[in-house]
Amino acid sequence: MCIRDRFKDDENKPLQIELYEYKRNGTHVLKGFHQFTFRECLDSFKWTIDSGEVRMKNVEVEKRPAFLDYVFGGINISLAVAIDFTGSNRSPLDPLSLHYYDPNANQYIRAIHSVGSILQEYDTDKNIPVLGFGASLPYISKISHCFALNGNIFAPEVHTIDGVLGAYQKNLSKLKFSGPTNFAHIIKYIGDMASFYVSNNMPYNYFVLLLLTDGIISDFEETVDEIVRCSDLPLSIIIVGVGNEDFSDMDKLDGDVHPLFSSKLNKPMSRDIVQFVPFKKFAHDPEELAKQTLKELPKQLVDYMTKTKINPISHYMAGAPYASSEVPAFFQSRQVALQSSLGSGASPEAVKMLLQTGFPCEDLESFRIALSTGYTNTLIAQS
Repeated sequence: MCIRDRFKDDENKPLQIELYEYKRNGTHVLKGFHQFTFRECLDSFKWTIDSGEVRMKNVEVEKRPAFLDYVFGGINISLAVAIDFTGSNRSPLDPLSLHYYDPNANQYIRAIHSVGSILQEYDTDKNIPVLGFGASLPYISKISHCFALNGNIFAPEVHTIDGVLGAYQKNLSKLKFSGPTNFAHIIKYIGDMASFYVSNNMPYNYFVLLLLTDGIISDFEETVDEIVRCSDLPLSIIIVGVGNEDFSDMDKLDGDVHPLFSSKLNKPMSRDIVQFVPFKKFAHDPEELAKQTLKELPKQLVDYMTKTKINPISHYMAGAPYASSEVPAFFQSRQVALQSSLGSGASPEAVKMLLQTGFPCEDLESFRIALSTGYTNTLIAQS
C-alpha cells in the first residue's frame, strides 16, 4: 500500500479492513471489518469478530522513492518514436489523410511535435530512434512492420524531435502505405532494447516508446503478448491516437480497467506500462495534453524500480555501471545477429558495403534480395 497515494501524507485518515470467508464459487461471506487510522496501525492491535479474534501483529513502513528522485539520481531515460504508415491513414496526397503533405493540416506532425516535445525533455541525450510500420519501402517488396525512418535500422537515431520530424517529412513521399496494422513487431523491438540493458547489468536505464496510430489494430493478441512480456522490463508505452477512428482497442491495451492477460505466456501483466492519449481531445489544451501524456509514466517508472529494488543513486560514482546512453551497443548486437543469420553463402564484402550504406529493416529475406539486386537506399539521410 502506498501511503502517499492512499493518505496524501495524512496519517490520521481512516482505513478499513474487511475480512471474508472464501467461497470457491465467488460468493465470499463478510465476517467482519475494522476501521482505524494509519497511525493506529503502527501499533499492534486486535478486533473481535463473530467467529474469533483478528490481530495485527506487525506493520512495516518502507520509504518509496519518487519519480524525481530517480530523474535527479542518475537514471538514463531513452525515448523512441514509432509512426503508423498503414493504408487506413489514407494517401498523403488526399487532403483528408492524417499524413497530408501540408504541414499545417498534417495531424501526425502536430501530434509528434506536441507530445514528443513533452517527452524529449526527460530523454537524457535527446538521441531518438524513429521507426515506422505498415508500409512498403522503396526497392523492398515486403510490407515492413518495423523499419527505421532514417533508412538505417542499425543506427535509427536522430537528434531531438525536430530530427524526428525531419526524417518523417523527408521520407513520407517514398513510402507506400499498406497494412495490416501490427504493433507487436515495434513493441518487441523496443522491448528487446530494454532487455539488452537488463541482461548487461545496466539497471539505471528506462525506455519510453511513443507510438502514434490511427487506432485500427490487426494483431491485438500478439500485441497483448508483447506488452505482458515487456511489463517485466524497464519500459513504458504511450500510445497516441491520431484522428477520429474507433480507439476502443487502445483503451483495452491501456489495461486500467481490466489488466492484460497473455494466453501465450499464460500470465497477466506484472505492472501497468501503457498509457493511451486521444490526441484530438487534448490538442488545443497544451497543459492538459502534457498532464495526460505524463499521467502514468512517473508511477510506472517508480513501480519498476522499486519492484526490482533499484534505488536512486548517481551513476557518476566511480566504477559503477549504473546507466549508459550507449544505445548503439544494442544496434550493433542486432547487426552481428543478422550477419550470423546470413550464413557463409553471402559475400562478406557485399554485406559490409550494404551495412555501411544502411538498410531500413531487419527482415532477413529482404536483406538477401538486396545483396543480389544492387539495392539503392533512398531513405538514408544524406550527409
